Amino acid sequence: AAARMLTPAQFGFFAFASAVAVILVVLAEGGWREFVMKAHNCEDKLNRIATMSVFSSALFTAVALAIAFHIYQNSDLRWESLLVAVFSLWIAPAALSSIYEGILVSDGRLRVQSRLTIAAEAAGLAVTVLGLWLGWEVLSLVAGKLAMQFTHLVGAIAVTRWIPKPAFDRAFTRELLDFSRHILLTRLTIRIRGYAGTLMLGGFMGLAEAGIFRAAERIVVAIGEVVGEPARM
Repeated sequence: AAARMLTPAQFGFFAFASAVAVILVVLAEGGWREFVMKAHNCEDKLNRIATMSVFSSALFTAVALAIAFHIYQNSDLRWESLLVAVFSLWIAPAALSSIYEGILVSDGRLRVQSRLTIAAEAAGLAVTVLGLWLGWEVLSLVAGKLAMQFTHLVGAIAVTRWIPKPAFDRAFTRELLDFSRHILLTRLTIRIRGYAGTLMLGGFMGLAEAGIFRAAERIVVAIGEVVGEPARM
């Protein structure tokens, strides 16, 4: 829908900013989902994992805001820098959502998790299409991402009836970081490989070319996700 209604340069800017945001989200998530499944839903451990998630989210949100400020200060892309700043709001709920995903999967509640994901994606799509229709342009895509993530997070909190409390333990944090770095390196490699074309085209040839490439790529990747997501779950 966005590729049809936006210019290639507008869609390319979203694709480029989205690629950077996804990499920051992967760093903020840090493999917490997998560690939750390993922790067998011990509440003390869950609280410590959630506290670590808040710290990592704050760090990489600050990185995203610094990028937005750099764009604002060193170019004429005022509107684009604002979009990057708004995009940074995606990082924290995404990192927390990964913890709730781990809880639901470790409990064997895959049907509930699937319903939450479908509802969140539907909400994000509805906000995106409405925004495009109202003339929000690229902002509609960012708003859709935020609507999707917050819908999933609020739904997961309602389903699990668990709200994290601040907790910290130095020995546990070392164990958590040691566990997460292996998953993090693997996931970063996959994400960077997936977005390398968009980043290189946007950086060297321009945003319009990146937009056209990303629109075509999404058609192929969507087919792969139909196969890959059920297998991953």
